[in-house]
Amino acid sequence: MKITAHVFFSYEIKWKTTAACRVKERPVILDGYTYVNPVTDQRIELPSDKTFRVGGDVREQGFYKYLINLGNELDWSKLGFSHSRELEFIVLSLKIHLESIRENCNGAAVCRIDSSKNGRVVGKWDRSVTARSDGTALELKLAPENGCTVIFNIMCDRDATSDDLSFLEETIHCNIRYLFASLIDQRYKNCV
Repeated sequence: MKITAHVFFSYEIKWKTTAACRVKERPVILDGYTYVNPVTDQRIELPSDKTFRVGGDVREQGFYKYLINLGNELDWSKLGFSHSRELEFIVLSLKIHLESIRENCNGAAVCRIDSSKNGRVVGKWDRSVTARSDGTALELKLAPENGCTVIFNIMCDRDATSDDLSFLEETIHCNIRYLFASLIDQRYKNCV
C-alpha cells in the first residue's frame, strides 16, 4: 500500500519599503565641489583631492581599470601594483605605457585603462556636471566624454572606515556607474 501526503505552505510576507514608490528627485546646485542636501539643507563637500583606483568591467577580450579624481588631477602612482616576482613583468609593462596613459588622460576626472594599458578619458569635472537627489543619495553625472557618460551614486555609509568607490556597471552605450560610499557627511553627524 502506498501513502501519499500533500503538504502545502502559505506565507504572507510584509515589509515597508520605498523601493517601488516613485521618489521626487530634486536638482542639486553644485558650487565647486560642494552641494546642499535638498532635504536637510546641509552643505556637503565632495572629495576633490583624492585619487581612487577602481577595478571594473571584465570582458572576454580583457578588463578595464579606472583612475578617478573629481579634481581632474589624477595621482598616477595609484596605477602601480604591489611588488612581487609574479607582478614584475606587469609593472615593467605598465611603466612602458604610463607615459601614453598620462598623455591620453591628462586633465581627466575618470580615466579608463584597458588590459592593453591604453588610457582613455571617459569623464571630466566641469561646469556641465549635473546632480540630483532624492534626499537619501546624490546622483552626480559628468558631462559625456568620448561617447561615455559617468554617473556616481554617492551616499553616506555610517559603517565605512574610509571613502570607498566601487564599479557598478557599464552599459553597452558606455554609461558607466559607480557607487561612492563615503564618510563625507559624517562630520555633520547626519548621512545624506
